[in-house]
Amino acid sequence: MVDFQTTKNGDIVFKDYNKKAGIVLNMQTADACIVLSHSTSNQPQSRATDGIRLTFRTVTDDAGLDVDIVSDNDAISQQIEWECKTEIGELPISTFGSTVYKSMHKEIGLEETAEAIRLSIQSIVDQYITDATVTIERHKDASVFNYQTYHAMIEATGFHHSFTI
Repeated sequence: MVDFQTTKNGDIVFKDYNKKAGIVLNMQTADACIVLSHSTSNQPQSRATDGIRLTFRTVTDDAGLDVDIVSDNDAISQQIEWECKTEIGELPISTFGSTVYKSMHKEIGLEETAEAIRLSIQSIVDQYITDATVTIERHKDASVFNYQTYHAMIEATGFHHSFTI
């Protein structure tokens, strides 16, 4: 599996890269030489003493942006996290998403709420990884708003991922 790498906010990650410019194609016959070359500089090039020389000069950027790609476990981790954070019915794909947010609106202090969230995450993980264990920890801030989040941890042989939901 290969996918775009995303930030924690879901934005696609771009990375810097250096463009490789230039092409050189040499064609030779027994009696003459034809040289076809590409250059991005305006510097004069040595002239062919025999045959025909065709030179094309173009302008290219030295650097740019490219989309960063994830694969294997990173792609699976990202897919699981996206699906857990997407409510069923939020996207046109009716089967994509989870029931985590329905459970998050229940009584925050009950162990049953935490277990319902864990089971929802586990059902998604089971679609991607066999024999994985999901554990969650409840985090509650000390402000008057009583904001609550859960930290989910997924463990399997050769696989580890954690995220906050």
